[in-house]
Amino acid sequence: MQSADGETAVSTPKRSSRRILRPRFLVGSVLSAAIIAAVAYGVVFYVVDDESSAAASELLEAPVTVGDLVDSVSSDGTIVFPERSVMSFGTGGTIEELLVEVGDEVSEGQVLARLDDLTVSNLATNVEEARAALEKAEDDLAEAVSAASALELAEAELAIVSAQRAVDDATDSLATLQEPEASDLLRAQAAVTTAESKLVNAQEALSDLEALPDAQTVSEAQVALTFAIDTYNNALADQLVTVREWEVSIDAATTALSDASAGYNAEFEQWLGYTLDDAETGESPSTILANAGIDLNAIFSSASEDFRFTASSDDPTTPWNELTIFWWTFLSPEKVVATGESGTGINGTKSVEDELNKAWDAVVASADAMADVDSRHSVARTQGEKSVSSAQSAVTASEEKLADVNQPATALDIQVARDSISVASSDLDDARADLVLLTNPEASDIDAAKATLATTEARLADKHSDLVDLQAIGSDTQLINLRTVEVDASSAVLANAISLLDDAVLKSPVDGIVDAVNFEAGNEVQRNSVVVEIIDPTVVTVEMDVDQVDILAVAVGAEAAVTLDALVGQTLTGVVTDIGVASNGGTGTVTFPVTVTVQVPAGTDLLEGLTATAEMVTSFRPDLLLVPSVAVGGSFTQPSVDVLRNGTVETVFVTLDGGNETYAVIGSGVVEGDTVLFKLPGVSEETNPFAVLRAGSGFGSFGSGGGAGRPPGGSFNRGSNGPGGR
Repeated sequence: MQSADGETAVSTPKRSSRRILRPRFLVGSVLSAAIIAAVAYGVVFYVVDDESSAAASELLEAPVTVGDLVDSVSSDGTIVFPERSVMSFGTGGTIEELLVEVGDEVSEGQVLARLDDLTVSNLATNVEEARAALEKAEDDLAEAVSAASALELAEAELAIVSAQRAVDDATDSLATLQEPEASDLLRAQAAVTTAESKLVNAQEALSDLEALPDAQTVSEAQVALTFAIDTYNNALADQLVTVREWEVSIDAATTALSDASAGYNAEFEQWLGYTLDDAETGESPSTILANAGIDLNAIFSSASEDFRFTASSDDPTTPWNELTIFWWTFLSPEKVVATGESGTGINGTKSVEDELNKAWDAVVASADAMADVDSRHSVARTQGEKSVSSAQSAVTASEEKLADVNQPATALDIQVARDSISVASSDLDDARADLVLLTNPEASDIDAAKATLATTEARLADKHSDLVDLQAIGSDTQLINLRTVEVDASSAVLANAISLLDDAVLKSPVDGIVDAVNFEAGNEVQRNSVVVEIIDPTVVTVEMDVDQVDILAVAVGAEAAVTLDALVGQTLTGVVTDIGVASNGGTGTVTFPVTVTVQVPAGTDLLEGLTATAEMVTSFRPDLLLVPSVAVGGSFTQPSVDVLRNGTVETVFVTLDGGNETYAVIGSGVVEGDTVLFKLPGVSEETNPFAVLRAGSGFGSFGSGGGAGRPPGGSFNRGSNGPGGR
């Protein structure tokens, strides 16, 4: 802070000793320094037991009282208003209105300032655009999560069938180029014949266009079209059924082959403890045994002729497991031989060779069945595709025929027919070229066929992916996640746009006082420039530094009494709400920042920066039996006090329960109301500080002076100025 002459003043914490507070009858704050010094001198005197001084001192009296012992730490600090609202527009513009000044009282929601109309209009436009973007994102998300229809799924399945056919055709074409067969030559010759036929048909169609149709011809064309459409629909339905039926058959054959292979491997595991790899599942037992160096007769006869095999003698260097051989040879209830045929019945002989061969026969049979299914599936698929293609061609031809006979040919129709002749002629040339290509293919043709195959395979993969996407719609798919992110992002943009529009009019968030106004009406402001600052004067703290010697005794939640030079004779209550990180402030003295939140009574006005002193409670023990420490005598193991009873002085042994330099806590031996006797050098009954307690003159509130106690029923910082009843 700045001193009066402008130089920087270094603030150091005010440290006070921990104190014992308020016996039941409180010592007044008006005690003179001389009396306090006499008490301290008397304590030292009594401890050292200076007999000569004691003899010269007057015998003093003090009551045994019940009170509270309170330790505290005191430190100076500064009044701070921590609840400060910093107001900004959030966007750049010109201040149109500024409606408050420093010192004004404002209420929550009160308008403080406004931006210019142009800026507000632009912000409103941004809100509308963000709202429209959010609506579009929500529509896209709704579309992404909507379920696919049965028709879409069927079309996707047909697209896969078509793509698979293209792959098969491309595969066949490449194979034909690389190694043409007689059948390929026949097909190429047939293609030439077909192209020649199409050319003839195109020529005949041109001739038909030039002739006028009669009613009979029209009727026949209509009937032919209806029949062709029915035939096409039936062929398409049959194709779908065939595809699904063969999928079931192929799956069953695949499962049977997999099971047989697993069983084959299990036989080797069971009899020899030998695990087949993937390649060996397609090899016969004799091949596997020969490659692995396994002689069934040798290993089983070796096990039976001598007892090298025991329950713990597996040899890791052999491909078979000696433990398994030992079990079959010596422990199995069945008779086991290496070769030959297995017997029948419960106790029949088991031949290892025969059991392995049986499992292999099952694999061979399953593989043959799989090959047969694949072959018949290929034939059925080709037939189905041909039926659909033929029926589709028939529909097209019937439609064209009906169109031809329904109306006279136009110049355009005739031109189209002539173009068809040209196309058919070109197709014929292509078919003849293909036939020639089969007999002498070029390298470039083979490369082109390979490229076509790669393209069709990629298209087939895309169609499979499309079907999976359709089936997964409505689940947590990548597309739905993407659309959800877009909705969240659009929502955030809209929320921000609305916030910026709302912030174009500054409103007070709390009831408070304007502490700073940093601009004037007409000024340009940047984004987030602080325009107005508002404080809440009802939330007040004292910010102070506490020395490291005292900080361990201070805890968050501790009560505190706060006094200010500006509030003479008034003490405010507070609570320790924060203890910060240590700092030496460049002075070499380690201190800790401490915050005390103060309860400000109604009608009390404070200013930020006022100096305050906070007395923080560090420990509290209620309702204790107290005597002056100087009244305790005796020995360390057997303390005692002198008690005045019925005019007679008695030495009473007591037990102690702690205390401090001012008061001792009595556990047993005296009771409340007893009078103890003691001596203080240079102190008379008139100046006896403990006699004040007997007289009933009170101590001030907590925070006003040295150690004391608190009467029962009293409260911290509201100490009674007189005796308290019990």
